[in-house]
Amino acid sequence: MNSPATETVKSARQLDVSILACGNSMRSGGMEDKDLTTGIGTGPAATAHLAQRQWDGWAYARL
Repeated sequence: MNSPATETVKSARQLDVSILACGNSMRSGGMEDKDLTTGIGTGPAATAHLAQRQWDGWAYARL
């Protein structure tokens, strides 16, 4: 897929950064995995993922 975000995703992956799309948001927007740029994964719900990571000791920083 060719989009403005493609180069940003490639750069992030070189820094070992994972990018996940919220499955709930994708479903609400009528999107499927095939609509995402290569290198972007999915999770069922962003809020649940963030809560679990924070419970595990991670920090959340919205940029």
